[in-house]
Amino acid sequence: MYESSILTGKVSTSGTGPNSKVVKRLYIKIFPGEFSYRAPRPKKAKKLIGELLIRYSAREWPIKKNGTIMDDPGFLDGISELLQQKNIINYKDLDYANTQHDLRDTITLTLGMKLTQEIIDRGWARLDK
Repeated sequence: MYESSILTGKVSTSGTGPNSKVVKRLYIKIFPGEFSYRAPRPKKAKKLIGELLIRYSAREWPIKKNGTIMDDPGFLDGISELLQQKNIINYKDLDYANTQHDLRDTITLTLGMKLTQEIIDRGWARLDK
């Protein structure tokens, strides 16, 4: 994981989470995760994959009160909007990772090939070979 974030900003939640009925604006920091080539299945061509680590404040989003932030559908849309504001073309090419890193107040997102390539091209992450 990198020491400094590549993007910071405010993200709106939808307020439709299991316990949260209020729309909130969360300050987040986005860090690059692992970027590499991996084969999706044995004997298949390698594809470019990447991940982003989204750090948020537990004070702004208390998990005991609101549940996990991944239950709020607007959070992912808010991250896409933040990427769009930074002129990223493939801003919708992301989703929650099936396996989350064991980092406090951090959500892991997996990226599609196009968004991964765009982030590498901008120099925000380096490719682990």
